[in-house]
Amino acid sequence: MKRRRLFLVSLAVMLAGANLWFFLVHRPSPPKPDFELGATLASIGVGRAEWDTVPQFDSARKQWLVKGKPVRDLVPLLRTPLGDTSSIAGQPVLVARLSREAGAQDVRRALLSLARQGICNVAIWGGGEAIVSGTSGGMVDIPVHAIVSVGDGEGRRLTCTQRQSAAAASSASR
Repeated sequence: MKRRRLFLVSLAVMLAGANLWFFLVHRPSPPKPDFELGATLASIGVGRAEWDTVPQFDSARKQWLVKGKPVRDLVPLLRTPLGDTSSIAGQPVLVARLSREAGAQDVRRALLSLARQGICNVAIWGGGEAIVSGTSGGMVDIPVHAIVSVGDGEGRRLTCTQRQSAAAASSASR
């Protein structure tokens, strides 16, 4: 009887100790998100006439397409909103689109591609090919977000660092 009581008390103490260690000492870290975007900085208008020149991410090929043709360097496609009083005034923004069927991993891959190119301000349209009908003059306003960080799919995170334009680099060296 004493042996059994000693065994049960010992077992209870071991279980209590293991629980204390798990909940107090060994704090499991929360899972990291696939990507992190900053707050909406502004919105940028895109019209029907310019829709064909907006790059679209092809998830199957893991590349950007413009008019169905692969594009490696997206920097020439950046827009710099002028006369804008928002927090992105004078900063380059990429307007991009994803297919309607794009999932979280497709978005992560697209954002990772942009972060690797130093493109951190992005307005992504997730409605596929269609421009929203019923908007004034065929224009749609797409919110601009800052890419904060993106997971590479292998456990590492890439923090987005905005690429400095050639004009800004030359004026900074004066």
